[in-house]
Amino acid sequence: MLAWIAGVTSMLIVITSATLYAAYRHYGGRIEAIPGLGALANSPSGRSRGVNYLIVGSDSGDGLTDAQLREVGANRVGRDGTRTDTIILVHVPPGGRQARFISIPRDSYVAIPGHGHNKINSAFGYGERTHKGGGPATLLATVQQVTGLHIDHYVQVSLFGFYTITNAVGGVDVCLIHPVKEWHANIDLPAGRQTLHGKDALAFVRQRYDLPGGDLGRIRRQQYFLGALTRKVLSAGVLLNPFRLNSLLNAAGSSVRVDPGTTRGDLINLALKLRSVSAGKVAFETIPVAGSAARRDLPGQANASVVLLDEAALPGFFASLDAATPSAAASLTVAPSAIVVDLENATTRAGLARRVGTALAGVGFRVGQVRPAARTDVTTTVVRYGAARADSARTVAAALPGSRLARDSSLPPSGLVVTVGSNYRGVRKVTVASHGASTPHSTAADRGCIA
Repeated sequence: MLAWIAGVTSMLIVITSATLYAAYRHYGGRIEAIPGLGALANSPSGRSRGVNYLIVGSDSGDGLTDAQLREVGANRVGRDGTRTDTIILVHVPPGGRQARFISIPRDSYVAIPGHGHNKINSAFGYGERTHKGGGPATLLATVQQVTGLHIDHYVQVSLFGFYTITNAVGGVDVCLIHPVKEWHANIDLPAGRQTLHGKDALAFVRQRYDLPGGDLGRIRRQQYFLGALTRKVLSAGVLLNPFRLNSLLNAAGSSVRVDPGTTRGDLINLALKLRSVSAGKVAFETIPVAGSAARRDLPGQANASVVLLDEAALPGFFASLDAATPSAAASLTVAPSAIVVDLENATTRAGLARRVGTALAGVGFRVGQVRPAARTDVTTTVVRYGAARADSARTVAAALPGSRLARDSSLPPSGLVVTVGSNYRGVRKVTVASHGASTPHSTAADRGCIA
């Protein structure tokens, strides 16, 4: 948020470089680093070529007074540890032409390194129980394992931080289709357009019960709210109001915790990348799930159910993050039996492309030409496709874990070629589901009302 504000402000306000530097030192210097997390930038890269931020909403009451807890509509009763019910991956492609916010449902049933399978929101708690301060690292490792991406920066926002940020911008405008009253989230709001501050804003994004889709419904609420918040932050009412801007920067600076490797320089670089991004280029999506309401009960845990992820769609979904536009439907719509794919070997492993072709044929694909590539030093397997083959390419990428999608204008519209790299480790069977795997994307420019 600090970076975004600074980037947009640099376009609207004539400001000297010395003053800008002083502002970054003042506000950026207030952001607290999370001890023990380590330098994320030293980890190996994943599929994408952009920059990935993991944004985590923490419900921890640590450091808050009883009065502050009451302000945010919470208390200390039954608070047995920190939960991370809001987990969002923010991807900024090379050049910063857009920003993609990808929500991960709190109930996603995933493998947690060293702790078996459980809901993803339990990863933080597992890490804390292993050793004090180990929560962020365990959650990071879990997200990286699920997505196949390297997380470059970790940002954690507390309940009270969210509360103060929404107050600092003067409230966020929303529209409800129906009146809402639900005691778990402590929400009681009328229908229609209204401006939410602090406690009501928190209730709006935290409600899960009585929403269509449960946790997925709450994700839609959160994405809707973040879009409205983005429009508010980018508005002249915040950027050109020195008192409100100062309040916002103070709130963000005192409420956000980051990994030790995230520096003021990272914020400046992000600001420079995003300075031309409009609300319409801020997209919100949800990680592919196995159907709109696919759930599984956890054995031995009463009233505990989980959201199942669409394992077949995940590789193609994350491989497409650097595409010019977000994928509105990350699900697979073309069956392997309808796809003919050419292969080329871009490694020094003799016969690799032919072995990949045999493996792909074994899971239903049809194989066309097999040939050597012009290079033999390619690391990442790339699924290259012509203008008419994007849907087919997603199916192929889903069958090749670790592969990357790339539209290739040099291919004919019906062209589809797999350039096999040295990271090839086999194929997986894919399932094409007509019901879809993920919610369509929306943008921060989208307005309207929500349930």
